[in-house]
Parts: sequence; structure tokens; C-alpha cells
Amino acid sequence: VSQDEMVNKVILMIDSLPKNCTLEHEKDVKSCRNAYDNLLPSQKVLVTNLLDLLEKENQIALLYSEISYVVSLIDSLPDVSTFELDQEKKLYEVIEKYNELDNLQKELVSNYSKLEELSNKVKTIYKSINEIISLIDSLPKVENIDSSIYTLIDKIDLLYSSLSETQKLKITNINKYNEVKNIINKINILIESINNIPLNLKSDDLTLLNNIY
Repeated sequence: VSQDEMVNKVILMIDSLPKNCTLEHEKDVKSCRNAYDNLLPSQKVLVTNLLDLLEKENQIALLYSEISYVVSLIDSLPDVSTFELDQEKKLYEVIEKYNELDNLQKELVSNYSKLEELSNKVKTIYKSINEIISLIDSLPKVENIDSSIYTLIDKIDLLYSSLSETQKLKITNINKYNEVKNIINKINILIESINNIPLNLKSDDLTLLNNIY
């Protein structure tokens, strides 16, 4: 192979690269670089489209820098065990950056599992929050309260107590819950007072009855 043929081969290889390279073309870009590097200095100066090769290499480098940036963003997020909803906005910003990557870039995000775990935790948290809101919405009006409400209140209490303070702020109908709880507390106090009434009332016990009333 003559020197001119070797130079022309490298030029044609570079010309065959797409205008916008993705990681799918990384191997081809590297092949062009290797072919160019194997030329003699006197041949390299004859490669008229070297700038095109440099541009393609920069495109590949940029793709990798975008991956590294997303990896660093995910690393900056708190661990799943300490994540709270006040960091939810930052999480969604990172997810948005991740979604801007193409599929080949996404495959190289080494800590994607952390992002996935955090996303799943948010879903789980909101599932609990929405369940509590739904249960509170199902609470009866004051005039319709009966003994069955205790089971419902106990369930709400259990779920609500499992939330963090930040998560509790997401319960939009907590006022209704508190109102019903206050009424139930008054009912419990009334029941306790009634249970304390002696079986054989005396005149002195009238004060007690008045207080209960």
C-alpha cells in the first residue's frame, strides 16, 4: 500500500463518521484515531479532515462527561435510609438529568440503582400518605360516629405514627382527623365518668351527675 493510499484510507474513514457521533460510534472513532496515529508525520499533514476527527472525539468525550455529571449528581443525593421528602425536588431534578441521556449513556450510569431505590421510596411514602388521606376522608360525620370508628382510628394512628414530621405535613386533611379524635376523646372521658357512677346513688352523688351532664 502506497503512502498516498494510506492517507486516503484515513481520510475516507474519517469522512464515513456521522455528523453527530454517539457512543455507538465510539469504536469507529477510535479506529480512525489509531489509523491516523499509525501514519508517518509526513503523512499526517496530508490528512485534510483531521479537525473533523477531533470534533468527533470531542463529541464522544462530551457524552462521557454527561455520564460522569449524572453519576456525581446521584452520589450527592442522600442515602435511601436518610432520604426525606424535603429533598424530593432535588431527586426529580437528578431524574430529569438522567432522562436527558441517551440509552447507551444510561447503561453506563454506574449508580443508577441508587436513583431507582430513591424513586421507589418516594412512591412508597406517597402510597402511605394517600392511604391515610383516604382513610381520614372515610371518617363519618360527628352525628354518625359509632363504635366501629375505633378500629378505623387505630389504623390511621398506626399509619400516621410511622410517618416522619416532614411526611406528616403532606396529610392535607389532618384537621378533620384531629376534630374526630377530639370528639372521641370526649366520648371516652364521658364513658369513664359514667362507669364511675356508684350503683347506689345517694343525694351527695347528684353533683357528680351534674358534672357528667
